[in-house]
Amino acid sequence: MRAPLLAALALACTQTEISAFEPATLEAATVLVGPEVDFDAGNRRDFVGDLTVEDDGGGDWHLTLRGSGGTHELDVHSPARSDLSGLDGLTDARLSVQRDPASREVSLAVVDADDVVRYLVEPAEPGVLTNDLFGAGLVARGEELGPAQDAAWDLTLSAGVLRTDDGDVELLPGEPQQVALDGLPYRAVLLASFEADLRVESDVSCTGARERLACELLQADGGDLTPLVRADNQPLPTSTCLPK
Repeated sequence: MRAPLLAALALACTQTEISAFEPATLEAATVLVGPEVDFDAGNRRDFVGDLTVEDDGGGDWHLTLRGSGGTHELDVHSPARSDLSGLDGLTDARLSVQRDPASREVSLAVVDADDVVRYLVEPAEPGVLTNDLFGAGLVARGEELGPAQDAAWDLTLSAGVLRTDDGDVELLPGEPQQVALDGLPYRAVLLASFEADLRVESDVSCTGARERLACELLQADGGDLTPLVRADNQPLPTSTCLPK
């Protein structure tokens, strides 16, 4: 059944003027947790301990937290190319993971012993972690930036609007900005912001976030502000659909 669906998707593609911001719509961030993190009892888990960080290259990082509750390991892919080496060696750090109940994607926050948010990534949209740490309404969808599409979806790309100490700041996809939040400098990157419509009328089952307003925040002063683009081998972070 897979081949007919793929053929239908290919036939459904139409010639569309693609937004100039399509290449800067970055791939999905991923946070992979070990089997010791049990989400069956709830979608949020918090752990405290001493943190070590290893750079696996290409925006991939391995985090290990050792505390009284045991050892917890995570693999993080940062499309924003956030430099997480500054988290290495944090003591009494709080690591919070939150699984989105719909997309099943995992968000991550790292807070140091002084209650400073050192890193936050929300792969789908601002959720519980963002609201708890910065309050509701930190990030909103902004001005439309034009269309994009993949084999199954028609997308409407948009900017983001970040509430900062200096007022609202527009975030464009893939363009890092230096901003101030709660009196501290952060490198903020809008990974992807879009709404999506399924183009193919078929009996399919889709996994992953259907729409995104995804951001990364790294507590840093003077980070790399070079614009980013999605690698050629990375697809748009749309929901994956297969025949039921």
